[in-house]
Amino acid sequence: MKPIPSSPRPQGLLPKQATAPASLARRLLLLLACIALGLAIGFVGQAITSQSVWFLAVPICIAIGWLFVADPAECVAPPSSTRQDDSVS
Repeated sequence: MKPIPSSPRPQGLLPKQATAPASLARRLLLLLACIALGLAIGFVGQAITSQSVWFLAVPICIAIGWLFVADPAECVAPPSSTRQDDSVS
């Protein structure tokens, strides 16, 4: 008689574990650094050209910073089971 495996699925079919996300403190520090960099660019650009459009550097810096900490795998839903419900209604 075969022993019953402890896991209902074979080990090869388990979903891959995502790497641990960056800590909250590190993400907040990066956010503040991106805001500070964008504000610095905005103030220098406005001082040179007298145009406030330079402050668009703030959201641009945040978007660029997001590219470094974002994990697209966290946004993907886990694969649905191909197994159908056996219950009878």
